[in-house]
Amino acid sequence: MECSYITWFHIFLSEYHDSKEIKGKLAEKLFLSEYNMPDIFATMQHSFILNDGRLTILGNKLKQKSSLLLASLSDTIVENMESPAKILTADEEMVSILYTNRLIVYNHHKKKLVKTIDLSDWEPHQVLPDEDMLWLISKKGGLLYGLSIE
Repeated sequence: MECSYITWFHIFLSEYHDSKEIKGKLAEKLFLSEYNMPDIFATMQHSFILNDGRLTILGNKLKQKSSLLLASLSDTIVENMESPAKILTADEEMVSILYTNRLIVYNHHKKKLVKTIDLSDWEPHQVLPDEDMLWLISKKGGLLYGLSIE
């Protein structure tokens, strides 16, 4: 019996803002493979890829707008592959990222760090932004915290 399937990776990579599949040299450049699943967030004009501490922003027709190591934004941001890394929100100007127990708010339009908030006291397990609040579930006792990020 023959089994045909489409890998989850193939489906995952084809769901970008402009429905273009990342493959070939661009996929290699971004270190995308079946074994290394990045965090991806798409808006109407950009795709944001967070992979091993590097944020890559793609525009229309998969044109790379920028690529930067998050640790290069500030001395307070250190690489730690064991800590959670997730794109929380993004729009056509700003992107908010949870990385190494920090909330990083980056203006990708101006290419400038807006703020970084240390969340290590709470050891976040899950994080959800909500306007000017950040809701997180702590690994310490599983408690829910609401933090003002204004």
